[in-house]
Amino acid sequence: MVAVHAFHDVFVPSKNGAKSSDELVRIFLSLADKEPDTGLVIAREPELAELGRFVVTREPKDIGRFKTPSLRNVGLTAPYMHDGSVPTLAEAVDLEVYYRSRTSGRPLILLDAEKADIVAFLQTLTADDLQRR
Repeated sequence: MVAVHAFHDVFVPSKNGAKSSDELVRIFLSLADKEPDTGLVIAREPELAELGRFVVTREPKDIGRFKTPSLRNVGLTAPYMHDGSVPTLAEAVDLEVYYRSRTSGRPLILLDAEKADIVAFLQTLTADDLQRR
């Protein structure tokens, strides 16, 4: 349960000059009619990602809602990524660093020790009683 005004309940307003939700919905629906792969639509028009779950459900109540996967017990949920193509957390961290560098247009350089620290942190999110089984 998330308390009102808790960190996860705080609304983040759009940037100045951003399109309204109605405009984004119109753009999305016109593009989605031509391209059934919503991932490609959003890749071409990144601001459409602000529509959240709406791009999947097409339900107006889902505009701005997002499904955020839990990291709880992430050390036990291999393989990783949306397609299960990454067998280890260490490789998932490497891949994430690579893609973050590509999409930002500037290199994200982490030392091996820093990546190991991230993996170690992710491992701490696994319940102790599950690790012993």
